[in-house]
Amino acid sequence: MFRLTPEEWACGGWALSRRRELTITAAGVFASLASLGVGLLLWLRSVPPWLLTERYGSADIKRVAWDERRRREEETARLGRRYLRLLLVRHGESAANTRPELIGGRDVQSPLTQKGEAQAKMLGERLRRECLEADRVITSHAVRAKMTAILACKAIGFPVDRIEEEPQMVEFSQGALERQVRTEVYRSDGPVKQGIVKEQMFFRPPGLSPDGERGESQHDVERRIASFVERQLL
Repeated sequence: MFRLTPEEWACGGWALSRRRELTITAAGVFASLASLGVGLLLWLRSVPPWLLTERYGSADIKRVAWDERRRREEETARLGRRYLRLLLVRHGESAANTRPELIGGRDVQSPLTQKGEAQAKMLGERLRRECLEADRVITSHAVRAKMTAILACKAIGFPVDRIEEEPQMVEFSQGALERQVRTEVYRSDGPVKQGIVKEQMFFRPPGLSPDGERGESQHDVERRIASFVERQLL
């Protein structure tokens, strides 16, 4: 409620109009600030964009942002995809597996052991009993993976010459950590363990592997495999 002085009455109510104008203007500013604050609060509570968090976010924020981006991409693409049954098969025991004290990593030249060959044959026999008919068989270029695929395919009657080799399906690279003593590399006060704790799935092992490949993070591998699946299979 406004009270006018005699001077204001004498001015024909101009001051009253001016006060109302200022009051309305101030109310509009406060409403705009309130709307901005609510919008900012909602934005802060939502998942931030991946392009922003990839460079500046912490490991936890980056993981959430990446998962949200992939979820949205998957929902968008799902309607146009065909039905696919995908069997993921691990290779049989390799020579590198017999040295658990060492970090294996890629080591693409490591062959199957006799036990590993027997495991691959048993896999093929099981799939044959289950009447599996494969349209495609894809393996990485690692010797252990190719041997597993060949032995299993022989058991199910899949032509060996139709096995496809795909380098993108290979094990992730541990960089310079490959073939190093596991307990020394992953000691609790060491830089590798601290890097894993801090960066989580985004930690990238330093240096190059004996095969000349740079270290990969789990995130690198996820993107590599997802790219292959979407490009070749879907």
